[in-house]
Amino acid sequence: KETAFKKVDVIVDFSTPTSSIESTKVALKLKKKLVIGTTGLNNSQIEKIKKASKKIAILFAPNMSVGINLLLTLVRDTSKILFEYQYPYLILFL
Repeated sequence: KETAFKKVDVIVDFSTPTSSIESTKVALKLKKKLVIGTTGLNNSQIEKIKKASKKIAILFAPNMSVGINLLLTLVRDTSKILFEYQYPYLILFL
């Protein structure tokens, strides 16, 4: 993950609780912004995310049914704008 995450501005994680905590650690190390939409995290895992959020920007919303649709719309619209201006960008899906 760390190698791939070095290339991005924002990490988006909709995976498993264990993987989301790993992503949080890497984001913290690399000082990357992080979006977490994973459900099923326990209180200890949520506390780790809260602690990390004091050092890096984190959007944590484990119930993203509306949020994911908004995110997809934002990605679609942003990519159109970036393409129109021929701005180099990369979207990674891990």
